[in-house]
Amino acid sequence: DIVVPELLYPLWLQRKWTSYIFGKKHIAQCVTKALQWLEIIDSYHMFLSAPLFVPLVQNLKPSSWSFDALDNLLKQPFYRDTPNLQKFYEYALENAHCIFANSAETTQWFKEKRPDAQWIANGVDTEIFAPKRYSRPPDMHHIAPLTVGYAGKMQEMVDVEMLETAFAQFPNLNFVFIGQQLNPKWVEPLWKHSNAYYLGDKPYQLLPQYLSAFDICMIPYSIAHQHGGDPIKFYEYLAMGKPIVTTEIGGVGRFKEYPQVVVAQTSAQFLDGLHTLSSKLNMNQTIEKREVPQEHLWKTKATQMLTCISTTI
Repeated sequence: DIVVPELLYPLWLQRKWTSYIFGKKHIAQCVTKALQWLEIIDSYHMFLSAPLFVPLVQNLKPSSWSFDALDNLLKQPFYRDTPNLQKFYEYALENAHCIFANSAETTQWFKEKRPDAQWIANGVDTEIFAPKRYSRPPDMHHIAPLTVGYAGKMQEMVDVEMLETAFAQFPNLNFVFIGQQLNPKWVEPLWKHSNAYYLGDKPYQLLPQYLSAFDICMIPYSIAHQHGGDPIKFYEYLAMGKPIVTTEIGGVGRFKEYPQVVVAQTSAQFLDGLHTLSSKLNMNQTIEKREVPQEHLWKTKATQMLTCISTTI
């Protein structure tokens, strides 16, 4: 941990504070001190999970480093006006020894400057997320089946108009939402509906319990507003053995042949998917399920990254 005696700057800069503080010499000196204590002096590899940490690399100048792009922050409303964000990406593409991205879209963008950029989609830990029986969460006791659940952040990617249509079209389905409200005003219209329930943000360790209580899991994102990310929640839903309705974002299109997955390109297809899956559940019809492939386990992802990194050290 690094003590930073700042209070007003984080409040003023908000999310812009991250790149600002990681560019401070004091932070680089603290990291260097920790490395020396660990007897890591000259040769080491740094792993960056976002362009916001590029200023730290510029100050430390590690012998080698990797850049793992999660979401494309240039498309995110909360980050796209971060000072020098475009330059951080450019610096990473010009100097990082290994480049990874979790979506095909972002990888293709990187390949324009770095043909060696690797697409490594997200994954899941199937020991944590497994199709076993959990007790129903206490705050879901009053919510009757069938439940359609969403676990994730509430932001501009959530297709509010499509969801409101779903609430009206399926009054006998109860829609449950858990996760952080990054933009409460954006999703505020949803909570006026009698069959929509927002249960708040939940600790990660409780996530399997909530997913187990959902009869259908969904990712109701606007394709037009996606930011080139690959939704981890999809793989968690899949590992839990849940029927899934999702719009076609990230890498989910590769799973459209899975019998328990509906990948929609339009709002109408999303609503049709809800109708198809809920009808089968109402009639107690078996929905065939396929398991998460080995290539989407976190262990596999780590091995792919380490293989690249090991060639640079």
